[in-house]
Amino acid sequence: MTEQLKEMADIVPADFQVSPVWEYALDREVEGESLVRPVLDLPARTLDLRFVGAPVRLANCQVMPAMIANVTVTDPYRTHQFISLSLYKNEWFGLARYYDADLDQNGPAALAEFLGLTIEEVFPISYDLRAYCIGNPDALAGKINVEPSERLTDKERLRLVLSQTSS
Repeated sequence: MTEQLKEMADIVPADFQVSPVWEYALDREVEGESLVRPVLDLPARTLDLRFVGAPVRLANCQVMPAMIANVTVTDPYRTHQFISLSLYKNEWFGLARYYDADLDQNGPAALAEFLGLTIEEVFPISYDLRAYCIGNPDALAGKINVEPSERLTDKERLRLVLSQTSS
């Protein structure tokens, strides 16, 4: 069977019918390209270097296709600090987190504008990855709020990143 590789930039929601979980094919990297491949052994036991295509529910109950990454299946706290979300509406929109440099261009207000909704119609965004992965339910399901419940300093975030153990 031939391995199915795609460029990350070419992923669309239909690809998640092959598999909802994809991983970076670091062993197959080509300069200038980020290649990904579907994870076929599900439910996954880790989401390290992986992302999940799953529906999310906006505050107005609208369900949208999403890509979710930076989930540590054993650690809800780490997941809530680092989770990343992209929503699809004819193209992907990556939501910037409070510490991202592009927050002004890609933060909650920009996401709401991209979707043609108000911030109140968008947030909180509910996600549930438990069907695709084994782990702590509080790490695999939750809400992404317009404002995080806790903002870490750069030093605290770095300490959390450096303390990460394999999940």
